[in-house]
Amino acid sequence: MKHLGDLPFDFAEGTCGTFMIGSLPTILLCFEWTEPRKCRSLTRKNDGTLSDIKSFVFDSKFEMDQIIIPDSTYDHYWATIANYQGFPLILGGWGTRMEEIISSKY
Repeated sequence: MKHLGDLPFDFAEGTCGTFMIGSLPTILLCFEWTEPRKCRSLTRKNDGTLSDIKSFVFDSKFEMDQIIIPDSTYDHYWATIANYQGFPLILGGWGTRMEEIISSKY
């Protein structure tokens, strides 16, 4: 493991996954305990692999919410995000058994 830096926001007990949204490799950070319906998207500003990063300054490497992800209908705190046929699939969470797929137009 290589520490790359810190996120510019709190992200405790959430879930994350990587997806191709449109043609952009995208990291989704979702359902942090204080925002159990919210997902943030992170995309790289420049091409290249993460292993190419020598010193990490979040704002110079990533763009946040370039792709807007709509809030989920249900709370998914402590949920797991899965990749099902390329779509983010949210499975349950604390106090819910609801499942949702993010399939709307990005």
